[in-house]
Amino acid sequence: MLVKHRELWSKGVGKNYITNNVSNIKRNVIHGNSRDYLIQRLEQSGNSELAAKVISKEISANAAMIKVGLKTPTITVKQLPDDFIRVINNIFTSEQIKHICEKLTYKS
Repeated sequence: MLVKHRELWSKGVGKNYITNNVSNIKRNVIHGNSRDYLIQRLEQSGNSELAAKVISKEISANAAMIKVGLKTPTITVKQLPDDFIRVINNIFTSEQIKHICEKLTYKS
């Protein structure tokens, strides 16, 4: 399934092109957090049904990886104390919040 997806996705890809007088080469190497790499990891871990849903865009690759435990969810918080507190209260249990408070240090 991934091979067919790559064939459809990469038509015309893999050729040299010039942007801002710099030659860039597109490679057929997939790694990191690219969608194709995450699909490949899902298939290798035995989650081909979820990989198919990612390919058909029913679910994002990131959400699928989180769902099967291959990635940890992340959060983005504005650097304001009230926003930080709101997010912590919505996500963590009281036990986890106690642990966070114990680990906090004051910087002067």
